[in-house]
Amino acid sequence: MDGGCIFHFFLNDILEKVYQPIYGVERRMNIFLTGATGFLGKKLISKLIKQGHFLYVLVRNEKKFAGLLKGNTAIEKQQIVAVYGDITNPSLVKDHTVINVMENKIDTVYHMAALLSFDEEMKKETFSVNVDGTRNVLEFSKRIGVRKFIYVSTAYTVGKGVIGREQLYSTEQEFVNYYEQSKAVGEEVVFSYKNDFETMIMRPAIIIGDTKTGEADTNFALYGLLKGIRMMKRIISKNDFYKTKSFRVVFASETNSNLVPVDYVADVLAVASEHGEKETIYNITNPNPLSNQTVFNIIKKTLQFPNLEIGSIDGEYELTKEELMLHEKMRVFEEYLSRSIEFDSQNTRTLLKAASLEELDLNEAVFEHMLLSYLQPELVTQ
Repeated sequence: MDGGCIFHFFLNDILEKVYQPIYGVERRMNIFLTGATGFLGKKLISKLIKQGHFLYVLVRNEKKFAGLLKGNTAIEKQQIVAVYGDITNPSLVKDHTVINVMENKIDTVYHMAALLSFDEEMKKETFSVNVDGTRNVLEFSKRIGVRKFIYVSTAYTVGKGVIGREQLYSTEQEFVNYYEQSKAVGEEVVFSYKNDFETMIMRPAIIIGDTKTGEADTNFALYGLLKGIRMMKRIISKNDFYKTKSFRVVFASETNSNLVPVDYVADVLAVASEHGEKETIYNITNPNPLSNQTVFNIIKKTLQFPNLEIGSIDGEYELTKEELMLHEKMRVFEEYLSRSIEFDSQNTRTLLKAASLEELDLNEAVFEHMLLSYLQPELVTQ
C-alpha cells in the first residue's frame, strides 16, 4: 500500500471517530486551520481542543507538526491531524487524496497563515503569501465544500486613518506598509467568496503575550522595543556614568498603541465558529488602551531602568550612539507610535456576549504582570 493510500485509510479511520465524546464533551466541529504553528495558532488550537473539536492543520513538514504537538496529551493528539502543504502552492496540499477525505466534512476554516513583513523590498513575497495564498486556501475550501471561512486579518487595514470601523476599507487608500495593504486586499478576496460559504473577517490589533504567563514568541512591536531598551541598558551599564546620567527615548507619549493579549484574541477566534455572523468583520481590539506614557513607565519599572526618559518628538536632541541604536530599531514602528486610532468593536462585543464572555480589560496591573512574567528569567540573572 503506497503512502497516499495509507494516509487516506488513516484519515477515514479517524473520521469515523470524529463525533465520539471526549472529556465529557461531544466534538461539535471538524476544523481546518492554516498558520497553526504560529504563536496565535497554538493558543487557538489549545482552546479548540478543549472545546472538543477535531482539527486538521496545514503544516509544511513533519518537524513543524511534531513541534505543534508538544505539550499536548496523548488523547489531545488524537484530535489533531496533519495536512501537509503550503498556501503558496495553488493546489495547497501535497497529497490530493486529502481532498476526497475532507470533502463535505469541514465545518470551519481558520486562515491565519500570513507573511508579516514591513520591508518594502519584500512586497512581491508579501502579496504572494497574503493575497495569492489566501486565494489558494479559499479555492481549496470551495473545492471541499466547507461551511464557514474565518480570515484572520489585522486591525491596521485601517491604513493611515484614525477611525477603525468594522467594515471593508478601500484598497486604494494610503497604507503605512505593504503588509497592511496586502491584508486589505486579502479581505476583499475573502468576501468575494461569500456566495460559496459563510465568510468572516477577524482583525486583531497588536498582539502581545499571554495575560497569565507572560509568554510571548516574537521580537516584534512591544517586544522589539523591550529588546532594544534591554540591549541599550546592558551596553551603558558598563560605564561609570550609568546611574547618574539620563537616557532618552523619543516618541509621542500622549498617544496610545492598541495592544491585545494573545489569549484574548484566541478566545474571540474560538467562539467565532459557533457565534460569528456571516459577512461580518470583527475588530479584536482594546477598548481602553493604555497610553504610550503608561506603557513606557511600566517598562522602566520592570526593566529597573529609572533614569530612562521619554523625549518629546518636538524637541531637538543630540542623541548618544546607544540612543541612536535604539531609535534605529524603533524606526519601523514610528507610524504606530505617533498616532492613536479609535477602533469600533461593537460586532466583537455582540459576539462575546453571545458566548457569555467579557470584553478585554487590560489594566496597568495586568500589563505589569505580563511584562514581569516575560522578563523574569533575564531579571533574575542580572
